[in-house]
Amino acid sequence: MFPPLDQEKIEVMKAAFKEADKDKKGKLTANELKEVLKVVLDDNIDDDWTEMIMRVVDSDGDRMLNYEELTRLFTTEKEPGGKWKTLFRMVDVNSDGKLCKKDIAKLMKIFDEDTDDTLEETKERINLIIKTFDEDGDGLLNYEEFCKLMADYDSDSD
Repeated sequence: MFPPLDQEKIEVMKAAFKEADKDKKGKLTANELKEVLKVVLDDNIDDDWTEMIMRVVDSDGDRMLNYEELTRLFTTEKEPGGKWKTLFRMVDVNSDGKLCKKDIAKLMKIFDEDTDDTLEETKERINLIIKTFDEDGDGLLNYEEFCKLMADYDSDSD
């Protein structure tokens, strides 16, 4: 997700993790993660991105990151189907394996920062996406349906 760290930055990350882990549980909350990323990346990450990052690397689903999960942000290893799986997990706010209209609006904002989910045009686009790709009729997009949406998006952007 981020470029790999050199040995010096790894040491900085270890120290920042220990300092941010105020409860000494070996795990970080989203706010504590934000502190670590600020130190390691020399940049502020906003709350939405921090929450998305948490969803991507929190493999045990406890909404906290241990050190091993944190290090995955900086590895170059790719999981199978990783690009879409990562994106899906980033926007699946409830972590329920389904994208609702609000999640789809987040997805649209990733691809087009000017997307305003309060506009009628945006709501219509979201409804069209669901109508087109929701194969099981539940009004949500599961991962398979999402992959078809993204395959369609990829073919349109070629």
